[in-house]
Amino acid sequence: MKGFEHTDISIDHLLYDPITRKGVLNVFDLARIRLDDNNQATGQERTGTIPFMAMDLLSREYFRGEIVRLYRHDFESFLWILAYRLLRGASGQNTDVGKWNTGNYIDCRFAKSDFLTTQMETRQVLDDDNARVWKSVGVGLFRWFDEKLHVMGRLRGLKDQEPEELSWSDLEEINRWDDPSNQSSTQVLKDAEGVIATRLAKAGSSIPFKFQPLSDEELQRHLPSPSTPIHP
Repeated sequence: MKGFEHTDISIDHLLYDPITRKGVLNVFDLARIRLDDNNQATGQERTGTIPFMAMDLLSREYFRGEIVRLYRHDFESFLWILAYRLLRGASGQNTDVGKWNTGNYIDCRFAKSDFLTTQMETRQVLDDDNARVWKSVGVGLFRWFDEKLHVMGRLRGLKDQEPEELSWSDLEEINRWDDPSNQSSTQVLKDAEGVIATRLAKAGSSIPFKFQPLSDEELQRHLPSPSTPIHP
């Protein structure tokens, strides 16, 4: 993070460093600087590679510039890349996942929704290594994500139609998911890290890599510094 939102995370913008054995995110030409939590839609935010864009952004409202981009939208792009790479494979034989690869955001949203509701659990993975990672980590992450979308859809509907039915905990849940603050985005990331850690612990030695969630200190290190007020 550190004050930057990439806004166009895609499989073509990810590299692997064989020396450090870590991933590298590159191509920051569409990134924007964010100095604080005062993050409002500008009417000009239409960036993103459609197959890997967050579900919230695959909408007319986003392409009209009416939706605020959040850090979790960038994070969600990594989830879609994970599924695309594991399930489609290097040969690109999985045509269902390949349907995300379209320039039409409505078609892409429909294909992703179909994946979440009918394909996620039954998807066959051709490569054995990919299959182990998908079944051990990918399915758990997308179950968590799908549940989040379902809950937020229900709560947003209540907020619009019957706000008196919302409890304080419901309002807190909405704020945590839609709030552009660093604190909220950090909590979403930590929730996902918890899912990954739990799934890997259950998988045991069948997954040959270690996962270490970011510490609070590391998360704080990567948050943007508060902007300095300008006095006349």
